[in-house]
Amino acid sequence: LELKSLLKSTRFTLLHVGIWFSLLLFSRLRDVLSSEKAFWDSILYDQGAYFFALFLLSPAIGTIFNSVSHLSINQQLKLHLSASLLFGIFHFLFTGTIILMLERLFFLNEHYTFSSLLKHYQSDWILFLDGIGWYFVYLMLILLINYYLLYKAEKERSFAIKSQLTSSNFKVLSAQLSPHFIFNAMNSYAMMVRKQENSQAVNMIASLSEMLRAAMSQKNQRLVPFKSEVALLNKYLEIEKVRFKDRVEIELSFPEEILHAAVPQLVLQPLVENAFKHGVETSSGKTVVKVSGSEEKGKLKLSVFNSGQSNFRWDINNSKSLGLPNTIHRLRQLYGSDFNFKVVEQKNGVLFQTTIPFNTKFNPTI
Repeated sequence: LELKSLLKSTRFTLLHVGIWFSLLLFSRLRDVLSSEKAFWDSILYDQGAYFFALFLLSPAIGTIFNSVSHLSINQQLKLHLSASLLFGIFHFLFTGTIILMLERLFFLNEHYTFSSLLKHYQSDWILFLDGIGWYFVYLMLILLINYYLLYKAEKERSFAIKSQLTSSNFKVLSAQLSPHFIFNAMNSYAMMVRKQENSQAVNMIASLSEMLRAAMSQKNQRLVPFKSEVALLNKYLEIEKVRFKDRVEIELSFPEEILHAAVPQLVLQPLVENAFKHGVETSSGKTVVKVSGSEEKGKLKLSVFNSGQSNFRWDINNSKSLGLPNTIHRLRQLYGSDFNFKVVEQKNGVLFQTTIPFNTKFNPTI
């Protein structure tokens, strides 16, 4: 459908005119350089009528291509072979006829009569093979244009699907931000109320409200400033500090130069939540959680370490949680192979590390 519209467009008409006119000029210049003829001398007979006939007939090739494109390859090939024979014959006949018509239209000296034209047809009939060759040359041009349009349409379709999938994954991640975390936060809030720790309870509810508002206000933006992710993380950590009190020690390290980097939404929060869920909650002693970021050789490296996990074995394919697998899938969709995610088990804990391109431009096509 797109090719059919293109063949009827003014842009393609100009291309059509330009192709045959350029070939006419090239052919004429080649003859002029190899002989003593003037440029305009006998151009009507030598090249003009020949290329003008091609100009008039070649649009039919596009019509034929569109008409048979739904058929099988073998059927298309048979029809194009038959059409090329007819094209060659008509081109051969039209060339002579056009010369006669133009001579009489412009009152030129007549070089051909109808009787001499018939003799020309009889003696030089083999020249109809020229038309067959031009048929397939023009057909190849249409095929190339069609393949380009298909490639362009597929690329746009792929990008649309990718955007929808990324948006869908973000919604899933936002929706699970996080039933487990929110349940625990509300449970801690209830405990504070029972103990009449009203000031801490109010602060916790305020932090939770601000965190949820910040998460929802970003909507479906694919990339956000890293400083907004840090702000969201701080709200999350305020709540966890109230919950775990002296059981957790938190260290943050984010240099000023990385705060304006463009990062995917919720790129840090699932990693930190994992540290609390599998590190702090399961540890009987005090747990250290370190969250840091740095820029190294054009890459943004984000690290989350916790000292509460040990003997950790994590498999993305068998993981029952949504946060980390979803984060990895989103990074793959956004950056292809240009990212790295690894889990490093250390003797004093577990390190989760994500490396993505360092970029300060919020390009929606990433």
